[in-house]
Amino acid sequence: MDDKFFDETNVFNDLWCTITNNGLKSIEKFSDDKKWPVLLQALCEYYRPKLFELLKKNKITDKGNLYELALDNVAKYGWSQGLQAVQKRIIPKYFRILLENIPVSKDTSGKPVQPKVEAPTSVSEQSCMFGENTQISWKFSGIGKLRVTWFFNDQPLSTDNRLQVTETDDGTSILTIRQVELGDQGVYTTRATNAFGVAEGQTTLKIDCIKPVINADLNSALKVTKGETMALKIVSSGTPKPDIVWMKDDNELTPNDRIQVTTSDGNDDKYTMAILNVQPGDQGEYSAKIFNVGGSLESNKCKVTVSKSPVFVVKPTAQKVKQGETAVFVTKIDGYPTPTITWLLNGKPLTAKEGVQVQFDATTDEAKLSIPNIDLQQHAGSITCRLENPYGCQEETVQLAVLAAPIITTQLPKEQEIMSGEDVTLKVVVRGSPQPSAQWCVQGDSKE
Repeated sequence: MDDKFFDETNVFNDLWCTITNNGLKSIEKFSDDKKWPVLLQALCEYYRPKLFELLKKNKITDKGNLYELALDNVAKYGWSQGLQAVQKRIIPKYFRILLENIPVSKDTSGKPVQPKVEAPTSVSEQSCMFGENTQISWKFSGIGKLRVTWFFNDQPLSTDNRLQVTETDDGTSILTIRQVELGDQGVYTTRATNAFGVAEGQTTLKIDCIKPVINADLNSALKVTKGETMALKIVSSGTPKPDIVWMKDDNELTPNDRIQVTTSDGNDDKYTMAILNVQPGDQGEYSAKIFNVGGSLESNKCKVTVSKSPVFVVKPTAQKVKQGETAVFVTKIDGYPTPTITWLLNGKPLTAKEGVQVQFDATTDEAKLSIPNIDLQQHAGSITCRLENPYGCQEETVQLAVLAAPIITTQLPKEQEIMSGEDVTLKVVVRGSPQPSAQWCVQGDSKE
């Protein structure tokens, strides 16, 4: 034992009380063999007056060197154990009275010299739910002020606002762990040290988890309009909070500007996956894999169908075309499945037999109608574009005006005889577009 050990408060008094209560055997391992007889003799002289006086007061006679034998045992093993060595030589009634009157040094009866764990075993196990608070504690006893240190998985434990160590007056050291994390799982060792030795308590901490459960699953089917936003939602709970991976046709989806994944915060157990500007290529079976350290599971599969009723993105416009030229009508459409397109002239479908050309560019969704060699009588009128798919029908009608120079189809008669005073009617049939105006001339004079 070094000098620093005895500088600690009451440590010498505690050591002396331990020896006088428990005998020299209590510090046998800390004594030099050469010093042992000297210490034993000194302790016998300390015990002699008290022991002999005690024996005499209790009417125990010194037969067969009883007093000296009792003195040697008390010096070695302390009052209680030392007197039990001569119990058979003392009348039971007197022995009981003798034990009741043993002088015990105050406050240190039974206190060990080296540190000791005050528990049935120095190894324990305990568990805690992830995210909750927990405490690990060990109580030690021993002479002098004990220096207590904590270790985690055989490494010194660093304390902070989440991990704190406190000590009580009765020798208990308490480690408090707030909001337990998975990394807190392991072996915690508490080590108490004084000048006489070391004692350890070891606790294995296990972090309990709750396997994910789905509280609100995906629907089996979802219909989405092309161009709009699709959203899938799952409500799932577990401890620790589960992670989620979204899948399409069993392939993992990677979030980007169009595919947005939202994970709930706090106590909200909702997980959302949204796809902006849904396109036909987004059709398929969607599902999610949900997992934490406690386990994993998969959601229902949701079959997503994309559709859209036909619409005109750019409507066809009315045309004015000169006789004999080509009329072109252009429109831009949308819809899924891609609508069938029918062009009509004055309510009747136009086909290749009529000499027209119908085109559709799937990459631009542009539809075009070309009517070559426009004729006033054959083509003038209304042009209708009709769109149809399983989800609806849409039409747009515009006018086709044919610009044609006037043509006299029925001339005036070369001559006509009438009676004087009678009315005369002259008729000329003219065709043209726009409607021609006419002037009448009589012998060179014009008449409206």
